[in-house]
Amino acid sequence: MTGASRSLVSGRPPSDADSSSSRRYRFIAQAEHLAETHLQGLDPTLDLAERELASVTTLDLDFDTIAAASGFVKQTIAAISRDPGASLFADTALAVTS
Repeated sequence: MTGASRSLVSGRPPSDADSSSSRRYRFIAQAEHLAETHLQGLDPTLDLAERELASVTTLDLDFDTIAAASGFVKQTIAAISRDPGASLFADTALAVTS
């Protein structure tokens, strides 16, 4: 049996119950264990770039969400303004008159 056909942890061939997702979780657990074991004592500022990238990515996602919401509002107002039965300047916001 080749090493490629064996599972990551047990050394036995993968079975139907040994799904790819469980192998993926075991691999992630092994990688986290190795990182905790071998990367202890390193300067915590080494991951500063990774944290800054995460902040920028989150900010970009927030801007994308705001742009999508603004586009939705613009399209909704444009559609309502084309409707002859709708009044934008009623006592209630966007009231539809019959």
